Formats: sequence, C-alpha cells, structure tokens
Amino acid sequence: MDFTYLVVLIIAGFLITYMFGISYLKVLRGESSQNIKYFHVLLISLLFGGLADLLLYAMFKDIRDEDRVDSHKFIIFSILINLFQILIIILLYIFNLIVF
Repeated sequence: MDFTYLVVLIIAGFLITYMFGISYLKVLRGESSQNIKYFHVLLISLLFGGLADLLLYAMFKDIRDEDRVDSHKFIIFSILINLFQILIIILLYIFNLIVF
C-alpha cells in the first residue's frame, strides 16, 4: 500500500466522522430530530476518524457536558480508538505493507 492511499483514507475517515459528529451535536442542541447516539459517532470513527472525535470533544461544550453525564465514555473510547489506529499503522509499517 502506498503512503498516499493511507493519507487519503485518514482524511476521508476524518471528514466523515466530523460530519457525523456535527449531526450528533445538532441532536444534542435540539436542532434535529434524528436518533443519533454517541456510539454511532464512535462506530463511524473506527475508519481512521479518531482524531475527529477528539477534535469534536475539544471544540464543543455540549458534547463534553453530555459525556460528563454519561461517565466519560465518549472520551475514553475516542482515546482507545486512536491508540488502536496508531497500532494498526505501526503494524502495517513493520510488516512492510505501507511504504513511505
């Protein structure tokens, strides 16, 4: 796998997770009637969108307040997803599946 494909995959995952996170934020603010929960955002972020989760958490107080009520599950799983994604990239590099 070429490094540029990995970068494109990470950017696409980031954008998709960010857009889904904004939809979740609209639900929290009462601007949308969709049925989106925090774990939907986390499931979407498994495709290399973990950085968007942390960005959403840092940027929007509504998400932090909801997470505080829900025992900090959003931030804990966001950190675990990021660590898992870093591990995947390191293993892909070790086994020469990614060429820099």
